[in-house]
Amino acid sequence: MSPVASETLRHFFLIAILLAVTTLAHHLGGGLSHEFRPEESALALGFLLLFAFLVGQIVRNLGAPMIVGFLLAGILAGPYGLGMVNTAAVEPLKLINLLALSLIAFAAGGAMKISRFRARARSLVGIAVGQVAMVFPLTFVSFMLVFWYTGLMGSEPAVIVSAALLFGVFCVTNSPAEAIAVLAETRAKGPVAETIIGVTVLIDVLVIFLFGMAGTVAHVLTGADVASGGGFVGKFLYEQGISFLVGAAAGLAVIGYLSRFQKNVPLFLLGVAMVIVALCQQLDISPMMMAIIAGLVVENASKEGERFME
Repeated sequence: MSPVASETLRHFFLIAILLAVTTLAHHLGGGLSHEFRPEESALALGFLLLFAFLVGQIVRNLGAPMIVGFLLAGILAGPYGLGMVNTAAVEPLKLINLLALSLIAFAAGGAMKISRFRARARSLVGIAVGQVAMVFPLTFVSFMLVFWYTGLMGSEPAVIVSAALLFGVFCVTNSPAEAIAVLAETRAKGPVAETIIGVTVLIDVLVIFLFGMAGTVAHVLTGADVASGGGFVGKFLYEQGISFLVGAAAGLAVIGYLSRFQKNVPLFLLGVAMVIVALCQQLDISPMMMAIIAGLVVENASKEGERFME
């Protein structure tokens, strides 16, 4: 048996043990509850971390990025798979999800060195706009036809068009999490990697504005008054303004720390990410744009970008 096959078999054996131990823990605890119980959330977190790591190792042995294994592990572990975790147990873990999202967004912003991207700015914009121009019309028409002939969104034409419009915008989005994860695992560098990061972040920024405009159009089509539409636009602009200001302030705080101290940098960055998450929860906005701006500021307004990314 080859070393890779032996290693894969060992991981399957460990997964079997993990599933058996977790099932026993559920049995001793009276089964999974549909209400929040701290012990179930703690068990869910530990199980998901170990299960995702083992499945990720198996997938990597097969030649695919580990993040494919992480996604597969989430599907298998969930209520529609093996049922090892349920919605009630995972709900409190959203804080960890937001924290991870902030750290990924730090990396996405830190990868955007403006001096490197300036030379290929036209191609980045062209790719991003081209993707939006191709994907949005196709998905918008597809969803509209599906909603129209299936009745999933009722029979009101304005509601059908509005829903298709919003789903079309969703389909344009790229995922910085997946892009950063694959590039980090493969240690990819060079023009292709930089283009992937640049286009991914640029499209995410475009989608924020597109979603704001789509929401306003949906307000108008569904009969919402002008004040409501104006309020939506105002809230959208407010959220982006707050994200930019807080993100810039967080970036300057990171620059200040990195320029003065050499120790405990990961702990400090984790603390900054937690502050961003706490602020976003209070303000009811996503931490993605805040953290991207923070990473962008550190990378482009200081000499600490390399340390920050490490």
